[in-house]
Amino acid sequence: MKFSNFVLGILAVIIGVLLCVMQGEVLSYIITALGVILIVNGIMMIVKANLIGGLVACGVGVVVILGGWLFLSVCVIILGVALILMGVYQFIKNSAAAKHLKGAKAFFGFFLYPIIEILLGIAFLFMFGTLMDIFTIICGVLLILYGISLMLGKSKA
Repeated sequence: MKFSNFVLGILAVIIGVLLCVMQGEVLSYIITALGVILIVNGIMMIVKANLIGGLVACGVGVVVILGGWLFLSVCVIILGVALILMGVYQFIKNSAAAKHLKGAKAFFGFFLYPIIEILLGIAFLFMFGTLMDIFTIICGVLLILYGISLMLGKSKA
Protein backbone atom coordinates (compact mmCIF):
# COMPACT_ATOMS: atom_id res chain seq x y z
CA MET A 1 0.00 0.00 0.00
CA LYS A 2 1.30 3.41 -0.96
CA PHE A 3 1.50 6.07 1.73
CA SER A 4 -0.11 8.63 -0.62
CA ASN A 5 -3.18 6.38 -1.03
CA PHE A 6 -3.46 6.13 2.75
CA VAL A 7 -3.30 9.92 3.14
CA LEU A 8 -5.81 10.44 0.34
CA GLY A 9 -8.04 7.86 1.99
CA ILE A 10 -7.94 9.74 5.28
CA LEU A 11 -8.73 13.01 3.49
CA ALA A 12 -11.62 11.38 1.62
CA VAL A 13 -13.07 10.04 4.88
CA ILE A 14 -12.73 13.44 6.59
CA ILE A 15 -14.39 15.26 3.68
CA GLY A 16 -17.08 12.56 3.52
CA VAL A 17 -17.87 12.96 7.23
CA LEU A 18 -17.98 16.76 6.82
CA LEU A 19 -20.39 16.40 3.90
CA CYS A 20 -22.64 14.08 5.93
CA VAL A 21 -22.64 16.25 9.05
CA MET A 22 -22.52 19.83 7.75
CA GLN A 23 -24.26 19.43 4.35
CA GLY A 24 -25.09 22.95 3.07
CA GLU A 25 -22.27 24.68 4.91
CA VAL A 26 -19.69 22.44 3.26
CA LEU A 27 -21.27 23.13 -0.14
CA SER A 28 -20.77 26.86 0.31
CA TYR A 29 -17.08 26.22 1.12
CA ILE A 30 -16.78 23.99 -1.94
CA ILE A 31 -18.35 26.66 -4.15
CA THR A 32 -15.94 29.27 -2.75
CA ALA A 33 -12.96 26.92 -3.21
CA LEU A 34 -14.01 26.27 -6.80
CA GLY A 35 -14.11 30.02 -7.45
CA VAL A 36 -10.66 30.49 -5.92
CA ILE A 37 -9.27 27.60 -7.99
CA LEU A 38 -10.69 29.20 -11.15
CA ILE A 39 -9.13 32.55 -10.27
CA VAL A 40 -5.72 31.00 -9.54
CA ASN A 41 -5.94 28.99 -12.76
CA GLY A 42 -6.84 32.17 -14.64
CA ILE A 43 -3.86 34.04 -13.19
CA MET A 44 -1.58 31.17 -14.18
CA MET A 45 -3.04 31.27 -17.71
CA ILE A 46 -2.39 35.02 -17.92
CA VAL A 47 1.22 34.50 -16.76
CA LYS A 48 1.63 31.86 -19.50
CA ALA A 49 0.48 34.44 -22.09
CA ASN A 50 -3.08 33.18 -22.51
CA LEU A 51 -4.71 36.51 -21.72
CA ILE A 52 -8.25 35.84 -22.96
CA GLY A 53 -8.53 32.38 -21.40
CA GLY A 54 -7.06 33.68 -18.15
CA LEU A 55 -9.45 36.63 -17.98
CA VAL A 56 -12.41 34.34 -18.68
CA ALA A 57 -11.32 31.90 -15.95
CA CYS A 58 -10.82 34.77 -13.47
CA GLY A 59 -14.20 36.25 -14.36
CA VAL A 60 -15.98 32.93 -13.96
CA GLY A 61 -14.19 32.41 -10.64
CA VAL A 62 -15.37 35.78 -9.33
CA VAL A 63 -18.93 35.07 -10.50
CA VAL A 64 -18.88 31.64 -8.84
CA ILE A 65 -17.70 33.15 -5.55
CA LEU A 66 -20.20 36.01 -5.60
CA GLY A 67 -23.22 34.17 -6.96
CA GLY A 68 -22.60 30.45 -6.68
CA TRP A 69 -25.77 29.67 -4.74
CA LEU A 70 -27.86 31.89 -7.02
CA PHE A 71 -26.63 30.11 -10.13
CA LEU A 72 -27.09 26.73 -8.48
CA SER A 73 -30.68 27.68 -7.60
CA VAL A 74 -31.38 28.89 -11.14
CA CYS A 75 -29.97 25.67 -12.61
CA VAL A 76 -32.11 23.57 -10.28
CA ILE A 77 -35.24 25.55 -11.24
CA ILE A 78 -34.49 25.11 -14.94
CA LEU A 79 -33.90 21.38 -14.38
CA GLY A 80 -37.16 21.06 -12.44
CA VAL A 81 -39.20 22.82 -15.14
CA ALA A 82 -37.49 20.76 -17.87
CA LEU A 83 -38.25 17.50 -16.05
CA ILE A 84 -41.92 18.45 -15.64
CA LEU A 85 -42.27 19.48 -19.30
CA MET A 86 -40.51 16.33 -20.53
CA GLY A 87 -42.66 14.16 -18.27
CA VAL A 88 -45.89 15.76 -19.50
CA TYR A 89 -44.75 15.45 -23.11
CA GLN A 90 -43.85 11.76 -22.67
CA PHE A 91 -47.10 11.11 -20.83
CA ILE A 92 -49.13 12.59 -23.72
CA LYS A 93 -47.01 10.84 -26.36
CA ASN A 94 -47.19 7.49 -24.54
CA SER A 95 -50.97 7.79 -24.04
CA ALA A 96 -51.49 7.47 -27.77
CA ALA A 97 -49.08 4.53 -28.01
CA ALA A 98 -50.56 2.68 -25.02
CA LYS A 99 -54.18 2.58 -26.24
CA HIS A 100 -53.83 -1.03 -27.33
CA LEU A 101 -52.34 -2.15 -23.99
CA LYS A 102 -54.28 -2.58 -20.76
CA GLY A 103 -53.42 -2.88 -17.07
CA ALA A 104 -50.01 -3.11 -15.48
CA LYS A 105 -48.16 -3.56 -18.77
CA ALA A 106 -49.40 -0.18 -20.03
CA PHE A 107 -48.77 1.51 -16.70
CA PHE A 108 -45.23 0.26 -16.19
CA GLY A 109 -44.32 0.36 -19.88
CA PHE A 110 -45.63 3.79 -20.75
CA PHE A 111 -46.66 5.84 -17.72
CA LEU A 112 -44.40 5.08 -14.76
CA TYR A 113 -41.31 6.88 -16.12
CA PRO A 114 -43.14 10.12 -17.06
CA ILE A 115 -44.87 10.16 -13.66
CA ILE A 116 -41.52 9.74 -11.88
CA GLU A 117 -40.05 12.47 -14.08
CA ILE A 118 -42.87 14.89 -13.22
CA LEU A 119 -42.55 14.11 -9.50
CA LEU A 120 -38.78 14.67 -9.63
CA GLY A 121 -39.34 17.99 -11.39
CA ILE A 122 -41.77 19.07 -8.67
CA ALA A 123 -39.31 17.96 -6.00
CA PHE A 124 -36.54 20.02 -7.65
CA LEU A 125 -38.79 23.08 -7.65
CA PHE A 126 -40.17 22.86 -4.13
CA MET A 127 -37.68 20.81 -2.11
CA PHE A 128 -34.32 22.27 -3.22
CA GLY A 129 -32.77 22.40 0.28
CA THR A 130 -33.82 18.87 1.16
CA LEU A 131 -32.53 17.49 -2.14
CA MET A 132 -29.19 19.26 -1.67
CA ASP A 133 -28.89 17.79 1.82
CA ILE A 134 -29.68 14.30 0.53
CA PHE A 135 -27.21 14.77 -2.34
CA THR A 136 -24.41 15.88 0.00
CA ILE A 137 -25.08 12.97 2.37
CA ILE A 138 -24.92 10.48 -0.51
CA CYS A 139 -21.67 12.07 -1.76
CA GLY A 140 -20.32 12.00 1.79
CA VAL A 141 -21.08 8.28 2.23
CA LEU A 142 -19.50 7.51 -1.15
CA LEU A 143 -16.38 9.48 -0.20
CA ILE A 144 -16.16 7.64 3.14
CA LEU A 145 -16.39 4.28 1.36
CA TYR A 146 -13.84 5.37 -1.23
CA GLY A 147 -11.49 6.59 1.50
CA ILE A 148 -11.76 3.32 3.38
CA SER A 149 -11.05 1.35 0.20
CA LEU A 150 -7.99 3.56 -0.44
CA MET A 151 -6.70 3.01 3.09
CA LEU A 152 -7.20 -0.74 2.78
CA GLY A 153 -5.38 -0.80 -0.55
CA LYS A 154 -8.44 -2.04 -2.46
CA SER A 155 -8.59 1.01 -4.72
CA LYS A 156 -6.15 3.31 -6.47
CA ALA A 157 -6.26 7.12 -6.38
